[in-house]
Amino acid sequence: MCSVEIDHIRALACDYAAKLNVGEPAVRQARFSSWAPTGLRPRMSRRRPVLIVDTRFDGLETAEKEAAIAGALVGAATSPRYWRHMGWTGFLLLLMALIMGGVSASLSGWAEPVPLVVSPAFSLLVTAQVHRRFVYAVDRATVEAFGWAVIDASLELHRRTPFKYLDPQRLYTPKWEQRMARLDRLRESGGPKVPARPAN
Repeated sequence: MCSVEIDHIRALACDYAAKLNVGEPAVRQARFSSWAPTGLRPRMSRRRPVLIVDTRFDGLETAEKEAAIAGALVGAATSPRYWRHMGWTGFLLLLMALIMGGVSASLSGWAEPVPLVVSPAFSLLVTAQVHRRFVYAVDRATVEAFGWAVIDASLELHRRTPFKYLDPQRLYTPKWEQRMARLDRLRESGGPKVPARPAN
């Protein structure tokens, strides 16, 4: 990936960040796991978004690149507010998992095995559900900020480059059809202000 391409990604990311009112993102080039099929990995460093790209990002269509960058920055903008909101919910659910494990153990008469199985399993289920809701929140915020064209490109990229079979992200990331259906239901139910889909 040439320096001109990196400069273009950085300029586009800065434009999107300004629109979303998040800190100016850093863009770095590096090679990372093939389990990240888009070639883009977002991170946060000292409350500043960092976009790490590798050569696979070059293989995306222009609309897919723009959608991937927009989604990463919307995630950075949405994340603090979302996780503050979910913080106590997650704590209470994890506490419930420990209680359920203890109750199961007392009912079964087993001192150790049941809590060791029930609590982690319930915690994993809770974590997966919380992350799925975060994906839906990012999708909704992306539509609100950038419109349907960007989210459509994002969902098409998700459809075309699914997670590998053994990738743990498969466990807690909704399918692209579920993401689109969720957005459509939000619009129909009079939920958050998702713009109407343009007529074909």
